Parts: sequence; structure tokens; C-alpha cells
Amino acid sequence: WQLIDNALQHARMRISARVSNEIQLIEGYANRPSITQPTTMLEPHELFVQQAVERMRHGLVRLLDDASLTVEKAHASITALSPQSTLNRGYAVVQISGGKVLDDSSRVKTGDDITVTLKSGLITANVTSVEKS
Repeated sequence: WQLIDNALQHARMRISARVSNEIQLIEGYANRPSITQPTTMLEPHELFVQQAVERMRHGLVRLLDDASLTVEKAHASITALSPQSTLNRGYAVVQISGGKVLDDSSRVKTGDDITVTLKSGLITANVTSVEKS
């Protein structure tokens, strides 16, 4: 019987040691910061997301500033090249009948009616003489 008692005692000690070891492992897992304070796992990611949002915000501001500058330049170009800007500088637009712009004196003859568009208003005139260049 001694042999059986020794075997039982040895088995109980091994089981007890194994149970103690498993209890320590479970307590170790239970005391991990990820279990006791789960928000600590999210903090680095939260900071990363906040920084990414800030970078995107700054990027969008730069894009909008660049787009605004492009629009302003386009507006300035369009304004400078508009027919009204030309008229505002003292030039006139001369048109023959049908509304076509007169750019060559050979396209009119004495007696033709022409329209002169100025900065403010129109003049209807009759050609009294033509000099060809």
C-alpha cells in the first residue's frame, strides 16, 4: 500500500502544482493593463487618428488656398482680356451690317452703315470715304 500512497501523493502534488501554476497564469492575465485598463490600448491609435485628421485639415486648407489663387488668377486674366476691358481703355469695336466686326477697310464701301461700340453707348455712322492700306 505504501507504493500506492506514494503514487497518489505524488499525483496530488503534481496536480496541485499544475493548478497553482495555472492560477498564477490566470492572475497574470487578469492583471494585464489590457484587461484592467483597456483604454490604454486605444490611446496610441487615438493619437495617430487625431494627428491624421489634423494633417488632412491642413492639407485641405492648402488645397483650398491654391484653388482660390488659381480662380483669382483666371478671373484676372478673363477680366483683362474681356471686350469690355478693351472698351474701358478707350478703344472701340466697329461692326458692319450683320454684326460682324470690321477689321479691314476693304470690307466696307462708301455709303455702308457701321456701328461703333464705345465704353458707354453705341454710335451708328455712315461711311463717307474708305482708304485702303
